[in-house]
Amino acid sequence: MKVSSPKFILTLAVGLTVVLGIMMTTFSLPAVNSGVNNVPVGVVTTDKAVYDKFATPLEKKGFDVKQYKSVSSMKDAVNNRKVYGAFEVSNTGDMTLYKATAASTAVAQALETMGNAVVAQQKTA
Repeated sequence: MKVSSPKFILTLAVGLTVVLGIMMTTFSLPAVNSGVNNVPVGVVTTDKAVYDKFATPLEKKGFDVKQYKSVSSMKDAVNNRKVYGAFEVSNTGDMTLYKATAASTAVAQALETMGNAVVAQQKTA
């Protein structure tokens, strides 16, 4: 039976440690850099003040917000996948969320969460 030298064992241990470190870094970077980044969404309203109140928190969270003047133009944008979803804001402050059928689950959930938070914030104001 041949006995391995201490130099070989040390080199093997250091080499495996470096390889494992590189693999762990490679698999962890997507989780660190993930999130909403320029996801296009729409807001349907003709009132500029309502649009600004609704769009500002969404833009701070990384959404690319576009204003639509009518529900039909917004539905065309959603159906043609120009936006992942859109919020229709009524005069009373109620919100309806339209989502693209092929939108990812994470984006759909983020849209629902953000929309509910903005509506709740506007109703308390």
